[in-house]
Amino acid sequence: MGSASQAFGRPELVSDEVRKRVLEAAEELGYPGPDPVARRLRTGRAGAIGVIFAERLGYQFTDPTAPAFLRGVARGMEEAPAGLLLVPDSRYREEAARMVREAAVDGFIIYSTPRNDPRIEAALGRRLPIVTVDQPRGAQTPFVGIDDRGAARSAAEHLRELGHERVGVLSFVTTLDPGRALELDLTVERIQGYEEGLGAAWDPELVRSAARTRPSLPAKRRSSSCGCRARPRRSSR
Repeated sequence: MGSASQAFGRPELVSDEVRKRVLEAAEELGYPGPDPVARRLRTGRAGAIGVIFAERLGYQFTDPTAPAFLRGVARGMEEAPAGLLLVPDSRYREEAARMVREAAVDGFIIYSTPRNDPRIEAALGRRLPIVTVDQPRGAQTPFVGIDDRGAARSAAEHLRELGHERVGVLSFVTTLDPGRALELDLTVERIQGYEEGLGAAWDPELVRSAARTRPSLPAKRRSSSCGCRARPRRSSR
Protein backbone atom coordinates (compact mmCIF):
# COMPACT_ATOMS: atom_id res chain seq x y z
CA MET A 1 0.00 0.00 0.00
CA GLY A 2 2.85 2.36 0.86
CA SER A 3 4.60 1.83 -2.48
CA ALA A 4 1.33 2.36 -4.36
CA SER A 5 0.69 5.65 -2.59
CA GLN A 6 4.23 6.85 -3.19
CA ALA A 7 4.07 5.88 -6.86
CA PHE A 8 1.35 8.50 -7.30
CA GLY A 9 2.23 11.09 -4.69
CA ARG A 10 6.03 10.88 -4.29
CA PRO A 11 7.41 8.95 -7.28
CA GLU A 12 10.99 9.92 -6.40
CA LEU A 13 10.81 7.52 -3.43
CA VAL A 14 10.17 4.37 -5.50
CA SER A 15 12.05 2.73 -8.33
CA ASP A 16 10.96 3.16 -11.93
CA GLU A 17 10.09 -0.55 -12.07
CA VAL A 18 7.82 -0.39 -9.01
CA ARG A 19 6.11 2.76 -10.27
CA LYS A 20 5.52 1.18 -13.66
CA ARG A 21 3.91 -1.91 -12.09
CA VAL A 22 1.69 0.24 -9.86
CA LEU A 23 0.51 2.42 -12.75
CA GLU A 24 -0.20 -0.61 -14.93
CA ALA A 25 -2.24 -2.22 -12.16
CA ALA A 26 -4.14 1.00 -11.57
CA GLU A 27 -4.97 1.26 -15.27
CA GLU A 28 -6.31 -2.31 -15.32
CA LEU A 29 -8.54 -1.48 -12.34
CA GLY A 30 -9.69 1.82 -13.82
CA TYR A 31 -8.17 3.78 -10.94
CA PRO A 32 -7.19 7.35 -12.08
CA GLY A 33 -5.16 8.20 -9.00
CA PRO A 34 -5.70 9.92 -5.62
CA ASP A 35 -8.73 12.20 -5.32
CA PRO A 36 -7.43 15.81 -5.46
CA VAL A 37 -9.98 16.90 -2.83
CA ALA A 38 -8.77 14.20 -0.43
CA ARG A 39 -5.16 15.12 -1.14
CA ARG A 40 -5.91 18.78 -0.31
CA LEU A 41 -7.44 17.75 3.01
CA ARG A 42 -4.33 15.73 3.82
CA THR A 43 -1.69 18.25 2.72
CA GLY A 44 -3.56 21.51 3.38
CA ARG A 45 -2.55 22.76 -0.08
CA ALA A 46 -4.64 23.33 -3.19
CA GLY A 47 -1.76 23.50 -5.65
CA ALA A 48 -3.00 26.69 -7.35
CA ILE A 49 -2.67 30.48 -7.15
CA GLY A 50 -5.64 32.75 -7.86
CA VAL A 51 -5.16 35.82 -10.06
CA ILE A 52 -7.81 38.52 -9.56
CA PHE A 53 -7.93 41.10 -12.36
CA ALA A 54 -10.13 44.00 -13.37
CA GLU A 55 -11.44 43.08 -16.81
CA ARG A 56 -13.54 40.30 -18.32
CA LEU A 57 -11.76 37.05 -19.11
CA GLY A 58 -11.63 37.56 -22.88
CA TYR A 59 -9.90 40.91 -22.47
CA GLN A 60 -6.94 39.27 -20.76
CA PHE A 61 -6.06 37.45 -23.99
CA THR A 62 -6.25 40.54 -26.22
CA ASP A 63 -4.82 43.33 -24.05
CA PRO A 64 -1.08 43.77 -24.82
CA THR A 65 -0.08 44.01 -21.15
CA ALA A 66 -2.10 41.21 -19.55
CA PRO A 67 -0.56 38.25 -21.44
CA ALA A 68 2.94 39.56 -20.70
CA PHE A 69 2.05 39.81 -17.02
CA LEU A 70 0.63 36.28 -16.95
CA ARG A 71 3.74 34.97 -18.71
CA GLY A 72 5.86 36.54 -15.97
CA VAL A 73 3.73 34.92 -13.28
CA ALA A 74 3.97 31.57 -15.06
CA ARG A 75 7.77 31.81 -15.24
CA GLY A 76 7.91 32.59 -11.54
CA MET A 77 5.92 29.43 -10.81
CA GLU A 78 7.88 27.08 -13.07
CA GLU A 79 9.67 25.41 -10.16
CA ALA A 80 6.51 25.05 -8.09
CA PRO A 81 4.05 22.27 -8.96
CA ALA A 82 1.10 24.69 -8.99
CA GLY A 83 -1.42 26.06 -11.46
CA LEU A 84 -3.19 29.38 -12.01
CA LEU A 85 -6.85 30.10 -11.37
CA LEU A 86 -8.02 33.24 -13.22
CA VAL A 87 -10.73 35.24 -11.42
CA PRO A 88 -12.06 37.86 -13.89
CA ASP A 89 -14.34 40.80 -13.28
CA SER A 90 -18.07 40.44 -13.78
CA ARG A 91 -21.08 42.70 -13.79
CA TYR A 92 -22.31 40.39 -11.03
CA ARG A 93 -19.62 41.44 -8.59
CA GLU A 94 -21.07 39.79 -5.49
CA GLU A 95 -21.16 36.50 -7.38
CA ALA A 96 -17.53 37.04 -8.37
CA ALA A 97 -16.71 37.68 -4.70
CA ARG A 98 -18.35 34.39 -3.78
CA MET A 99 -16.10 32.69 -6.34
CA VAL A 100 -13.08 34.15 -4.53
CA ARG A 101 -14.34 32.94 -1.16
CA GLU A 102 -14.79 29.40 -2.48
CA ALA A 103 -11.73 29.17 -4.74
CA ALA A 104 -9.40 26.24 -4.01
CA VAL A 105 -6.13 28.20 -3.99
CA ASP A 106 -3.11 28.69 -1.74
CA GLY A 107 -2.94 32.46 -2.25
CA PHE A 108 -3.96 35.35 -4.50
CA ILE A 109 -2.36 37.89 -6.82
CA ILE A 110 -4.50 41.02 -7.09
CA TYR A 111 -3.66 42.49 -10.49
CA SER A 112 -4.64 46.09 -11.20
CA THR A 113 -8.15 46.01 -9.75
CA PRO A 114 -10.25 49.00 -8.65
CA ARG A 115 -10.64 50.27 -5.12
CA ASN A 116 -13.72 48.95 -3.27
CA ASP A 117 -13.90 45.81 -5.41
CA PRO A 118 -15.77 43.21 -3.27
CA ARG A 119 -13.45 40.48 -4.57
CA ILE A 120 -10.55 42.10 -2.73
CA GLU A 121 -12.38 42.03 0.60
CA ALA A 122 -13.29 38.41 -0.07
CA ALA A 123 -9.63 37.54 -0.73
CA LEU A 124 -8.42 39.35 2.39
CA GLY A 125 -11.02 37.50 4.41
CA ARG A 126 -9.46 34.18 3.39
CA ARG A 127 -6.27 35.08 5.32
CA LEU A 128 -4.10 33.55 2.62
CA PRO A 129 -0.84 35.01 1.23
CA ILE A 130 -1.70 37.91 -1.10
CA VAL A 131 0.36 40.21 -3.33
CA THR A 132 -1.09 43.33 -5.00
CA VAL A 133 0.26 44.48 -8.37
CA ASP A 134 -0.29 48.09 -9.62
CA GLN A 135 -3.55 48.81 -7.79
CA PRO A 136 -5.45 49.35 -5.58
CA ARG A 137 -3.00 51.47 -3.67
CA GLY A 138 -3.00 51.24 0.09
CA ALA A 139 -3.99 47.57 0.22
CA GLN A 140 -2.80 45.81 3.37
CA THR A 141 -0.65 43.39 1.38
CA PRO A 142 2.85 43.31 -0.13
CA PHE A 143 2.81 45.61 -3.18
CA VAL A 144 4.55 45.50 -6.57
CA GLY A 145 4.36 48.63 -8.74
CA ILE A 146 5.94 51.93 -9.71
CA ASP A 147 5.47 55.55 -8.70
CA ASP A 148 2.91 56.41 -11.40
CA ARG A 149 2.29 59.86 -9.97
CA GLY A 150 6.00 60.69 -9.99
CA ALA A 151 6.42 59.29 -13.51
CA ALA A 152 3.52 61.38 -14.82
CA ARG A 153 4.92 64.47 -13.09
CA SER A 154 8.32 63.94 -14.73
CA ALA A 155 6.74 63.54 -18.18
CA ALA A 156 4.72 66.74 -17.77
CA GLU A 157 7.74 68.67 -16.48
CA HIS A 158 9.71 67.54 -19.53
CA LEU A 159 7.06 69.02 -21.83
CA ARG A 160 7.19 72.32 -19.94
CA GLU A 161 10.98 72.36 -20.23
CA LEU A 162 10.59 71.99 -24.01
CA GLY A 163 8.50 75.14 -24.01
CA HIS A 164 5.01 73.68 -24.46
CA GLU A 165 2.27 75.77 -22.82
CA ARG A 166 -0.87 74.00 -24.05
CA VAL A 167 -0.85 70.29 -23.27
CA GLY A 168 -3.72 67.83 -23.62
CA VAL A 169 -4.03 64.68 -21.53
CA LEU A 170 -5.69 61.52 -22.86
CA SER A 171 -6.21 59.15 -19.94
CA PHE A 172 -7.97 55.96 -19.05
CA VAL A 173 -11.28 56.16 -17.20
CA THR A 174 -10.99 56.87 -13.48
CA THR A 175 -13.87 54.59 -12.43
CA LEU A 176 -15.43 51.39 -13.74
CA ASP A 177 -19.01 51.86 -12.59
CA PRO A 178 -21.70 54.55 -13.03
CA GLY A 179 -21.79 55.15 -9.27
CA ARG A 180 -18.04 55.93 -9.33
CA ALA A 181 -17.33 53.62 -6.38
CA LEU A 182 -14.87 51.38 -8.23
CA GLU A 183 -12.08 53.92 -8.54
CA LEU A 184 -8.89 53.22 -10.47
CA ASP A 185 -6.12 54.57 -8.25
CA LEU A 186 -3.51 54.30 -10.98
CA THR A 187 -5.39 56.63 -13.35
CA VAL A 188 -6.16 59.10 -10.57
CA GLU A 189 -2.50 59.26 -9.52
CA ARG A 190 -1.32 59.78 -13.08
CA ILE A 191 -3.70 62.70 -13.61
CA GLN A 192 -2.55 64.24 -10.33
CA GLY A 193 1.05 63.88 -11.49
CA TYR A 194 0.33 65.56 -14.81
CA GLU A 195 -1.35 68.45 -13.00
CA GLU A 196 1.61 68.88 -10.66
CA GLY A 197 4.13 68.72 -13.50
CA LEU A 198 2.32 71.14 -15.79
CA GLY A 199 1.79 73.72 -13.06
CA ALA A 200 0.34 76.92 -14.53
CA ALA A 201 -0.06 75.19 -17.91
CA TRP A 202 -2.54 72.67 -16.47
CA ASP A 203 -5.97 73.02 -18.09
CA PRO A 204 -8.69 70.57 -16.98
CA GLU A 205 -10.58 71.40 -20.17
CA LEU A 206 -7.85 69.59 -22.12
CA VAL A 207 -8.21 66.32 -20.18
CA ARG A 208 -10.09 63.54 -21.96
CA SER A 209 -10.95 60.03 -20.77
CA ALA A 210 -10.72 57.44 -23.54
CA ALA A 211 -13.82 55.29 -23.82
CA ARG A 212 -13.17 51.59 -23.40
CA THR A 213 -13.52 49.74 -26.71
CA ARG A 214 -15.78 46.75 -27.11
CA PRO A 215 -14.34 44.21 -29.58
CA SER A 216 -17.81 42.81 -30.33
CA LEU A 217 -18.88 46.05 -32.02
CA PRO A 218 -18.43 46.52 -35.79
CA ALA A 219 -15.33 48.54 -36.65
CA LYS A 220 -17.31 51.64 -37.68
CA ARG A 221 -19.30 51.78 -34.44
CA ARG A 222 -16.22 50.95 -32.38
CA SER A 223 -14.23 53.86 -33.77
CA SER A 224 -17.17 56.19 -33.22
CA SER A 225 -17.59 55.16 -29.58
CA CYS A 226 -13.88 55.74 -28.94
CA GLY A 227 -13.57 59.08 -30.66
CA CYS A 228 -16.56 60.97 -29.34
CA ARG A 229 -15.14 61.38 -25.81
CA ALA A 230 -11.58 62.06 -26.90
CA ARG A 231 -12.34 64.84 -29.41
CA PRO A 232 -11.00 68.23 -28.19
CA ARG A 233 -13.45 71.09 -27.72
CA ARG A 234 -11.16 73.58 -29.39
CA SER A 235 -8.25 73.27 -31.76
CA SER A 236 -4.72 73.14 -30.37
CA ARG A 237 -2.02 75.57 -31.40
